[in-house]
Amino acid sequence: MKKKTLFGFVVLGLWAVLGSAAQTQVVPSAVSPGSERGLAVVGQTCPTFSWTAVDWALGYRVAVFQAFGTAVPGYEEMAVGGVTVLSKEIAGRASSWTPSSDERLSTGSLYVWYVQAMGSSGQGVWSKGKLFMVEAGGWTSGLEGRVRQMLKEKGVRDEVINDLLKETSSGLKSGVLTGAVPGGGGKTPGKVGIQGTEGPTNTFYGQSAGINTTGPYNTFLGAYTGYYNTTGYQNTFLGQGAGFYNTTGLQNTFVGQQAGVSNITGYYNTMLGTYAGYYNTTGYFNTFMGQGAGFLNKTGYDNTFIGTSSGISNTTGYQNTFIGRDAGFSNTTANYNTFLGHRAGYANTANYNTFLGHRAGEDHTTGDFNICLGYRAGSGNIGGRVNVFVGAYAGYQNTTGQYNTFLGGDAGEANITGSSNVFLGWGAGLSETGSSKLYIDSSTTSTPLIYGDFSANYLRFNGSVGISVTPTHLLDVSGGAYCNGTTWVNASSREYKENIKPLTSEDALAAIEKLEPVKFNYKADKEERSLGFIAEDVPELVAMKDRKGLNTMDVVAVLTKVVQEQQKEFQKQQKTIEELQAQIAELKRKVKSEK
Repeated sequence: MKKKTLFGFVVLGLWAVLGSAAQTQVVPSAVSPGSERGLAVVGQTCPTFSWTAVDWALGYRVAVFQAFGTAVPGYEEMAVGGVTVLSKEIAGRASSWTPSSDERLSTGSLYVWYVQAMGSSGQGVWSKGKLFMVEAGGWTSGLEGRVRQMLKEKGVRDEVINDLLKETSSGLKSGVLTGAVPGGGGKTPGKVGIQGTEGPTNTFYGQSAGINTTGPYNTFLGAYTGYYNTTGYQNTFLGQGAGFYNTTGLQNTFVGQQAGVSNITGYYNTMLGTYAGYYNTTGYFNTFMGQGAGFLNKTGYDNTFIGTSSGISNTTGYQNTFIGRDAGFSNTTANYNTFLGHRAGYANTANYNTFLGHRAGEDHTTGDFNICLGYRAGSGNIGGRVNVFVGAYAGYQNTTGQYNTFLGGDAGEANITGSSNVFLGWGAGLSETGSSKLYIDSSTTSTPLIYGDFSANYLRFNGSVGISVTPTHLLDVSGGAYCNGTTWVNASSREYKENIKPLTSEDALAAIEKLEPVKFNYKADKEERSLGFIAEDVPELVAMKDRKGLNTMDVVAVLTKVVQEQQKEFQKQQKTIEELQAQIAELKRKVKSEK
């Protein structure tokens, strides 16, 4: 919309310069050289440029750029990234211009040109571009005549001259001229038609392929491959325009139309696919595979992008691994990320994230240290950090939550902004929207088998619990102890015990005498008063090995034995009393009878 608005202002400005509302043509059209059906081929190094005239124009400007592809961008785009070959201002109302011999173009090269109509301000609108190639023909009659005359003057016979000119003409038609090429092994590519040369160190095939190369051990196949390469060596460029701007970069492999086209000094890169690594200039140790993979990467290094448009926006980010179509699509400068799967980490711009799975972490942008594994795991997370989402749709809707651990398909799926949650199992905590919660279950229930609240510091079991035993009560402990919800029951069966001996009354009485009951409160609860014993102070008979706790049944057993002994003594005393009472009664009867 902005471009259209700007264009409208320019048009209005031009009409104002003319002072006439009747003008209808404001942009010239490039006519020749060019073709409406694509590429035009000319045989002149100084071709005449012609265009349609614009009535109001006070002059024109012609701009010619080196082209390295068949696409014809707008002038503004070409002016930013292209190489200007000719730029000429033509005063007056001319509709054509022919370069001088000093301005001649190179044969065997591809060009795109534009024309601009200029008003009194020197400004105007550029035409659409036209693509053409300068390709020399065979021998001209004039040149052939001069060569023949020169050879005759040297004493060469006519039949030899005829054979030589015939062979040379055939060589020109095939696009090969002999001569010295630095590093090329005795062959130089001709600049006519298809060029090919193979020496002991370099192999070039294609229009202007490796034309400036002096470095050894290069293989350039395709039109304009390695065009600017000078001392770069051990490079392999395959595809139209591949490695076009490479100068000193070494040990690169670029395969595909314009793959690695902007690389200048980058080295140890592998770029496979149309436009793969298109803007890379100095980045190194990169592997880009797939159409447009690493397209905008300029200086980023140690990256591996595999898949169509994977890492396409990366510019300076380094040590990233993006595998899958559109994986890491929006990543620009972030580092140390691993994204595996279609659109995995699509919107990411942060560091230290690992997203594995189709669309895993797809909408994530700024949070770091996240791990999302599974189909659309953490797909909606935008700025959350330090999350672990594992399983299909795990953490699917979470947007800004952090420090969450969701393990299992659909785990925490509906949690949006919650943080510090732990959900384990398929569907665990699916509907939970809060924070600091624990869910362990294999369903979407709101009363999971294990539930906890980290903020309140409590844990709840929604089911029976067995410790080293399958529970048959609310809580079962291996060995027979259990709790039925209201009463704790210790294991007491003979089948659990051995070395059974009676407790002597002497031992029991000795222990009772040494027990010292005390009043106290536990440090964890200063308000609650308790009665009991101190484990370190009890007699050996009832002490535990670590003397940190007491078994209440031990104390009960001692008390029971003492009570039993006291009861026996009481019974003996009771019998004695009864006997004495009987004797007294008998004495009373006798005394009464004697009276």
